[in-house]
Amino acid sequence: MLMSQAGFKTYQVVFDLIIEPHQIPEFKREILVLTKPWENIWHNHAHENDDQSLIKGGKILYGKNIQRYPLIHFRTEKLRLDERTCYAACIWGINEGAEALKKFCEEEAYKNFQWRQKKRRIQVIGGIFQPKMRKHPALELLPKFALEEFSLMRILPFDKASYRLYKNTEFFSDKLRLLEDQIKNQVILFGKAFQQDKIGEEGVVLRILDLSKFETCKYYPHPDKDQANEYLGVDLLIGTNAVLPDGIGLGKHKALGYGVLRKKRDRRSLKD
Repeated sequence: MLMSQAGFKTYQVVFDLIIEPHQIPEFKREILVLTKPWENIWHNHAHENDDQSLIKGGKILYGKNIQRYPLIHFRTEKLRLDERTCYAACIWGINEGAEALKKFCEEEAYKNFQWRQKKRRIQVIGGIFQPKMRKHPALELLPKFALEEFSLMRILPFDKASYRLYKNTEFFSDKLRLLEDQIKNQVILFGKAFQQDKIGEEGVVLRILDLSKFETCKYYPHPDKDQANEYLGVDLLIGTNAVLPDGIGLGKHKALGYGVLRKKRDRRSLKD
């Protein structure tokens, strides 16, 4: 279990490396080579072999999955460059992951970064993206009629069984309830991961306030193969009485940039 009764701390760094969201797994692999990959704070994989066996030919050899909320997430930040929208490579960490990421940046370990088997000089973007340690309060529940609004981008809410149920549901209103239940469960799981007792199944209220887009998201698990796993991704505006840290990830593959939660506005009331 990850202890966070006293609150959370998060750290984010954005690099001047322009990539597409589907290239995040490749970016992650290149960053992991620059870290101590046998320390599973950077990933959720356990290893039983010696340290050096984890890197072979510049690639990370993954072990057994650790069932834990990922402490470091690899994602992109949307920005405007020369009057066009593009995506910059980004790393986000929470608690122990935030500390490890801060140390990684202070030591400038990224200066040895390679991209597509060539050394690529990358720099940290400052300005509005200036890295800093942010502190967040412990999780709490507002009264059930008071909601905080969040955007939730490209969340992958379904596993195979729940997606099959979603597809076979006839009315859209029922599909919406299923979608709300899936996301609510993700909020509850986040609370349990950090031993936050106030976030329980009975007290959490979550409503979808707007649904802007469905899309097919492709995840390439093997860098040398073109085979992709496809998932249903959704862009949403949600309201919940759970006071959550800004920037967390929810849903499947959250450590790879899916399901990023961003606070949108001050709380509103269901009575409004």
